[in-house]
Amino acid sequence: MISFGRRLAVLRELRGYSRLDLAIQIGVDRRTIYNWEHNRTTPKNYDGLLLLCKALQVPITFWKDPDLTESELKHY
Repeated sequence: MISFGRRLAVLRELRGYSRLDLAIQIGVDRRTIYNWEHNRTTPKNYDGLLLLCKALQVPITFWKDPDLTESELKHY
């Protein structure tokens, strides 16, 4: 299964956001995005995850889909 951090990093780059851009959009520090992408932490609550979904235009199920492959991720 592709990690949360890998999904976030690839999707952020596909959407053309820097870590700072995404952080500002969802109201967190850019270091938070870095920590999420490196699987050091994850969003603390459901609301944080929903903000990511909205900013990156993905459904909530995107983060836990066990069948998602690396090539599918790049076409999301």
